[in-house]
Amino acid sequence: MDDANILSADEFIEISEEEIIEPIKEEETPLDLPQEKRRVYSDKNDRSIFELYRRYQRGDLNLDPEFQRNYVWDDKRASLLVESVLLEIPIPVIYLAEEIDGRFTIIDGQQRLRSFFRFINNEFKLKNLRVLSDYEGKLFKTLDKDNQIKVEDATLRTIEIRKETNPDVKFEIFERLNVGSVKLNDQELRNCIYRGKYNNLIKELSENKDFLSLLGLDEAQKRMQQREMVLHYLAFYNQTYLKYKQPMKQYLNNDMENNKGISEENINILRQKFRDSIYLVRSVFGENAFRRFVPGNKEKPDGKWEKRVNMGIFEVVMCGFSKYKKNQIMSLNDFIREELIDLMKFNQGFVNSISGTGTTNVDKVVNRFKIWDEALQKIVGHPKNEIRLFDKDFKKKLFDQNPICELCGNKIMLLEDATIDHIDQYWRGGKTNENNARLTHAYCNMSRSRNS
Repeated sequence: MDDANILSADEFIEISEEEIIEPIKEEETPLDLPQEKRRVYSDKNDRSIFELYRRYQRGDLNLDPEFQRNYVWDDKRASLLVESVLLEIPIPVIYLAEEIDGRFTIIDGQQRLRSFFRFINNEFKLKNLRVLSDYEGKLFKTLDKDNQIKVEDATLRTIEIRKETNPDVKFEIFERLNVGSVKLNDQELRNCIYRGKYNNLIKELSENKDFLSLLGLDEAQKRMQQREMVLHYLAFYNQTYLKYKQPMKQYLNNDMENNKGISEENINILRQKFRDSIYLVRSVFGENAFRRFVPGNKEKPDGKWEKRVNMGIFEVVMCGFSKYKKNQIMSLNDFIREELIDLMKFNQGFVNSISGTGTTNVDKVVNRFKIWDEALQKIVGHPKNEIRLFDKDFKKKLFDQNPICELCGNKIMLLEDATIDHIDQYWRGGKTNENNARLTHAYCNMSRSRNS
């Protein structure tokens, strides 16, 4: 986290990443915790710089948790910090979190501690000092003994969050301390709280090449966006949407907490489930995987694919495929693809559940899972029944032959915006065959009277 309040210095440069995931607009919801679990267990201690340095050398103090940014202070800023200690100016509080094994992880103050430890290791000379100009160019080893002792014995106030503190409360503490110029996201915070085999699995899956390819990436981004996507999948696979409670961040936290002692057998099961689902998504949806198709309107009947990944679509498609074997999906992949496009064009309940504000509300989450599960069951669960949808190849055949909407008479500009309509409606007993098919705009088909 950031140490921006200590002495004046140039601001850190924030390195922004391309936003590939549509932001989730979650409504504020209080933590669902019983009273006895809301307590913060912490200790306030005054520790010398050298005591903290010894802990670091022994491996009992972790300054490099994955959620922390790299060391970014230059020697000028680090020198001003050392000068503050020599002038006996109080240094802001250092926040630490106790791990299950008794070791500590830095929460806030990494840049400060690293600067002190680098100086003790003689890694930089003091420079650009504002008051103690006589010490300009000094290494730690070239300071006189009294000033070496002054640096080593300087007291830093630490607040240490004990391991007894509930993980959800820990998360809230870390989030409130997260006030730096590069604000940490939820998944980066989780990497401080939930470490171990399950977190390692999430990291591994987030680097799956097929998964990254579907997102349009060559490698996982530094801000852990892909890890949070993986966690969304695992949480809904493990707990199911029927057990979902708001807020989403607590639901995801609970999944990490519940699986911190996960067995190797279950790790292997989850790894294979994820890989199989990604394989099926790639086979069925290709480059438009996890994206929303937005149909046209009266003014502009041609629709378009959104570029950003939609988390709601990702959740339901991945979890839906996890319930079936590969051959069940692959034999019906065209029908499944057309079904999802139809839902995004014609089912307003589904569209509302994956878009706008409050997509993490219980009703929206349950609704999108139920709609997609029922759609899949209709196609895959009852394969002997007559299929309601025409397949992609037939639609492309009609589109290539004559891409004119048979309802409005205008040209259809995009294949995905085309819909094959039953001339004699399916609900009236119309057959799904070439003689009962016509190509239309999705909008025109949706807007027409059901009797025409």
